[in-house]
Amino acid sequence: MVEILHAHRPMIVAALCTAGLGDADGLARRWVQHLLRELLPFAGPEQVSLDRAGVAQTALLPLFAAADGTPRTLLDLRAAHDEHRSLMIVRRPGLHLDRLLVWVRDETEYGLLRHLFGTLEDGEPAAERRAAFDTRLAACAPLPTVPADAFAVEPINGRGLEGALWLSSSVDATTGIDLGIDGRAVSTWAGSTMFPCAGAVTGHGVTIADDFSGCELSRVRQDRLKAAAGKLYTTLVTSMRPAFAPVDDPRCTLLRGLLLRLHEIRRADRKWPSHEMRRLYRDLEEAPLLPLASGRGISLRMAIKTQPEELASLLRGGTAEVDDAPATTPVTTAPTVITDPRLSAPPQEAPTAHDAIAQDAGPQDTTPQVAEPPTPTPAAILRNRVLAELRLLHRRDMHVLTEVHLDVLGIDELDGAHVVARRGAEVVLDARHPVVRRALAADADPLLVSVVASAALTALNAACDELSDADEARLLRLHAEHLQTMRGAAQRA
Repeated sequence: MVEILHAHRPMIVAALCTAGLGDADGLARRWVQHLLRELLPFAGPEQVSLDRAGVAQTALLPLFAAADGTPRTLLDLRAAHDEHRSLMIVRRPGLHLDRLLVWVRDETEYGLLRHLFGTLEDGEPAAERRAAFDTRLAACAPLPTVPADAFAVEPINGRGLEGALWLSSSVDATTGIDLGIDGRAVSTWAGSTMFPCAGAVTGHGVTIADDFSGCELSRVRQDRLKAAAGKLYTTLVTSMRPAFAPVDDPRCTLLRGLLLRLHEIRRADRKWPSHEMRRLYRDLEEAPLLPLASGRGISLRMAIKTQPEELASLLRGGTAEVDDAPATTPVTTAPTVITDPRLSAPPQEAPTAHDAIAQDAGPQDTTPQVAEPPTPTPAAILRNRVLAELRLLHRRDMHVLTEVHLDVLGIDELDGAHVVARRGAEVVLDARHPVVRRALAADADPLLVSVVASAALTALNAACDELSDADEARLLRLHAEHLQTMRGAAQRA
């Protein structure tokens, strides 16, 4: 009987394929699935295996079903597996994701899929999170539109993004760009720290985060929006020439904030991150954007020369507006500025009775009492070691990585998910991460410190607008050369 069946296998397969798989109890479907299991004992669903077994036509039969109930062929499943390197299944219908979910209807079907594709991925947890996301999405407000009082508007159309960015009287250093799906605002992205603006962006380039917590953008699309934000400010400056508006005009308020952020780059004597920033600084330093007590405006260049008393603290840095500057351009600890000695000299106190008695008592022991320095913690030691390694790169390429960047690097206990993470304006080494925790040990391998330093470089690049991908690549190359040099020295020793 077995020999007869094998001899007539092509005819039997053809008969099953033409019999239709829509019978009420699924008998024909189960027979074809059984044939696949028997005729492909050691091979997956590749076309060559199907051809060799004489069952190539079964790849076009709707033997399976998606979670939405639509019939699916073995060819569909193979394409989904090739795209995602796995096949995702669910046990109950009605769920959905942005990829194929195969509805497993019985254990026989599950066994066949395991046989054909190996490991299967349970898609129900992700599909349930997606369902919760869809519920939240339905309750989200519509994406905002460009307000009527916008000073400047930059349309966004390209790289899978659609929408607009704009500047208006409500924009400040904390304003972000709304990212949306299906016309609804789901997440707010901080955008450019140097060129803050408002905006509403959608399109297939706005993707759902893997954990369904909100929306996200690829690095290339982030750079696209940051460049568009810079164009907004260039447009605003051009529109206000030749005569700037009064200093209390909302447009001047926006440009004053930008000028102060740009001035921190000039104050730190750093290389301009872009020609656009340098050009804007040159245009704005001559504009009457800084307010005097009289209500008039004065230019930054004139303020530096004349040092008006009401602008003394602003010229030294540390004002609220400067603190809103990007994390990559904090005020330096000792800025070089032209100051009036009357503003910087401490007041002289009159001698007290105690001072007179001390003078009458003769010479006193004036040896300063030096306190014992506190013992540095392991976290402080690791941070200093990472900074020391990054400063080596600074000395080799002083135009890229500066102390201004390194000032934002800290260390703390976070969630342990990443070696380095963002926390507001800070770039933080996570002491809970296994690699960082091992590097904290007193006898830690120096290579671990180098691994942490390399991760810090990447995080600083992501956090700092003025550091480009090309800068990061150059610094990582210098870092690799440094490690090779150290390794060679260790081998010679």
